[in-house]
This record gives sequence, C-alpha cells and structure tokens, in this order.
Amino acid sequence: MAPRHARTFTLAAAIVLGLCTNSIAAGKGRSSRAIRYDPARYGPEIPLTEIVRDSSLQLDDNGHLVGARLEIVKSAYELRLSCGERHIKTYRIQLGKAPKGAKSRRGDFKTPEGSYTICHHNGGSRYYLSLQIDYPNEDDIVRGLEEKVVTTAEADRLRAERAAGGCPALRTRLGGDIFIHGQHPGVTRDIEREGRKSSPRKDLRAGDQDPGSMTDGYNWTLGCIGMTNPDIRELFGALPDGTPVEILQ
Repeated sequence: MAPRHARTFTLAAAIVLGLCTNSIAAGKGRSSRAIRYDPARYGPEIPLTEIVRDSSLQLDDNGHLVGARLEIVKSAYELRLSCGERHIKTYRIQLGKAPKGAKSRRGDFKTPEGSYTICHHNGGSRYYLSLQIDYPNEDDIVRGLEEKVVTTAEADRLRAERAAGGCPALRTRLGGDIFIHGQHPGVTRDIEREGRKSSPRKDLRAGDQDPGSMTDGYNWTLGCIGMTNPDIRELFGALPDGTPVEILQ
C-alpha cells in the first residue's frame, strides 16, 4: 500500500488550480501516469546546506553555488544537481501528464526536452516557489516553424525576446511558462492539516512533503517539473538565474 502522503498527493492533485495542474484520472488510465521511485537511486536524504558545508563547495557573494547546472532525466524521474563535473544531489520529480516526448505546442501536456537556462525566480508562486526556464529555445522555434505550429512573425518575436535576455514573454501555440516548482497546493494544505510526521530531516516546515517518504506518485502538471516543497526550496536559494538546465527523455 502506498504511504499516506502519497495517497494524499494523488487525491489533492485532482484539484485543478491553474497553469501547471490538471486532474488525475481515477481508475482507467491512471497507471499511465504512475511513478515508482527507487529510494536507492536518490541516496541519503541530506539537506543541501549540509552537503555544501561538508563538501566545501564554492558560493558566490549572493550565496549561490558556483558552476551549478541541472540535468533532468524524465524517464528516471530525476533532477540531478551538479557543480562543474561533480554530482551534488539527486531529487525526485513529477512531470506533465503526457511525459514522453518533447513539448511542441500549447496544451500537449508534455515537458520540454533540450538545453535551457533558469531565467526567473518566482517567490510568489501558487506552487510554493518556482524557477522559470526559457522555453521555447531556438530548436523549439525551428521545429515549430517546420511543423507549422507558429508563424514566421511569431518565431521572429520569440527570437527577439530571447536576444533581449530574460524569459520569453510571448504566448504562442508552442506553449510557455515552464517552471520547476513545488507541490500542488492541495497537497500542502492536506499535510498541514494532518501534521508533519516524524522525520530525521530537521529542515521540514508545515505543509512539506518529506521527500524520503515518497515511494510513488503521479504525473500531474501541464508540462512543468514538479518537486516537493523542501526540494524546490533548496534549489531556489542555491541557483542563480542563468543556471544551465538540460532536459533529457
């Protein structure tokens, strides 16, 4: 039987609350979005602050990790944090409800694949905290033109926005607003009401799902990368805008 928090996650994720959520079907078709986590793949549940301290990792003047980069492996449901060539920590993730294949258009429920960067920190996200990635990139734009998903004028505007720096603001048929973000707010509320369970981690706050308790879950976003609140909290404070993000199938 799944842990209580995992069952709570499945129930709460059925509440539709905005950009990166969608209802999770019960019964028929539900298994197509099921995730099974192998705890052995994630290593000890050690807070990032302790890893940074014990490993003498270099921080900049703003407290960000120097040389940080992310690799997201969709098929493994892993987000891997590295500094240079040194692996630091692996995190559990959830994806869009159609997790296989690269995102190519608005409403396809897919998580992008390719090379991106973090372009914005959103401290007021409905999903606790979020890091926006600069989707669509040039490869996405070219594919959109070839598949006639976007017009030449739309592609030109997207390229101009990318050249100007920051996050692409134009909403086109390629989709947009792709984030790495925290828990579904329904999950957070349920955990707050239930009360935090005993855990060896001392950095958990009210409403946090303990990453170490997760053995299963479901893909529930509209294309974003979902994480637990304590995990996105670690990344939000450790990574600067401009951090490279490689997303692989």
